[in-house]
Amino acid sequence: MYDMNAEVQLWTKAGHLKINLGKKVDVRTFDGLIAQAVAGVEKFFITQYLQFLK
Repeated sequence: MYDMNAEVQLWTKAGHLKINLGKKVDVRTFDGLIAQAVAGVEKFFITQYLQFLK
């Protein structure tokens, strides 16, 4: 079941973002995509930092 007025809120150091999603967008899928992107960025920076320490 989809929510007619779905939205995702992101709280960052830069500020608060509110994204209104369309009727056909699954909120859980969208949230998962954002989580994967954030985890990927963290992994990249950790890898770069570890290479810097060598």
